[in-house]
Amino acid sequence: MKTLITRDELYEKLYAGLVNFMIGDALGAPIELLHYKLIDRVYGKYGIKGLVRPIPGHPAKKLKPWSVTDDTRGLILTINTILKYDRPSVNEYTSELIAWAKKERIFEVYYYGPSTKYAIKRLNEGASVEEAGAKGETCGGPIRSIPAGIFNPLKPKVAAEEAILYCKITHGTSVALSAAAAIASFVSLLYTNDIDLALKSAIEFAKWGFTKGKLTPAPSVSERIKLAVKIMKKTKDPYKGARRLHDIIGIGLHSSEAIPIALGIFCKIPDRPKETIFIALNMGGDTDSIAAIVGLLTGIYSGKVADKNYARQVLENNEIDLESIVNSMVKVISKRI
Repeated sequence: MKTLITRDELYEKLYAGLVNFMIGDALGAPIELLHYKLIDRVYGKYGIKGLVRPIPGHPAKKLKPWSVTDDTRGLILTINTILKYDRPSVNEYTSELIAWAKKERIFEVYYYGPSTKYAIKRLNEGASVEEAGAKGETCGGPIRSIPAGIFNPLKPKVAAEEAILYCKITHGTSVALSAAAAIASFVSLLYTNDIDLALKSAIEFAKWGFTKGKLTPAPSVSERIKLAVKIMKKTKDPYKGARRLHDIIGIGLHSSEAIPIALGIFCKIPDRPKETIFIALNMGGDTDSIAAIVGLLTGIYSGKVADKNYARQVLENNEIDLESIVNSMVKVISKRI
């Protein structure tokens, strides 16, 4: 098992992971929430092979090509907050979240989810963190918590604890915190390139995270992680396997769907980011979120950028200075290793 990582390797993995996340987000936006049968009908069998135009009436018609959505913007929020405070408190993160929501005009933009909008509204009304996050079960909070794993290599418990802090403000339910702890601990150990170890940790901390939030009736994240990995392993064609995840586990909007599905797809093909992203895209459902997560996981694991042209397009069109962000992250993470 690899336990040490150089600064150059760290930069390579971070850059690949983050740009692949953005690529998956941007490619998925025009087909978000389409059933895979409709994707086949409009774009051909497993028809997403690059950036496509949204169908008439799709909300992504409002976006410029290669635009990222709430997944990328939320991830960058957490990264910038960590860079600012190192280990932000709940109050510090909450303040940054409220300021970010105002700047992003989240109540006017279609792709921000109802859980985040509800929580921000309640926080602005003076509600406590516990009250604000009491209804959040969707995957937005867990995705926004992924940097807890990125910034804590080889420290899955620390990663899970920090993920709870970032997630609970908007998504404070047992299922959302279970998913947040699972994905953060998984990413933390992904630096070792030992997928089995990372998967074992994700299952363990999914159970632990479940005990930290408001109990709500929802499927088990840990059991669904096991199921998703099993389904993908047993299905020879990964494109068919991903669609089985859609049919059996769900479309990815819920925390008990998005994180298990992403881990299942990643574990099938962990070292070919472009292919893995397109498997997620052609699954249908919450395409941008699933593709973004698997893009990040494959990038951190392999250090490979999915497509250099895609990377240039997404960074230029969204005016993101990823080199500066990653250089700042390397300095902070190097002190924590």
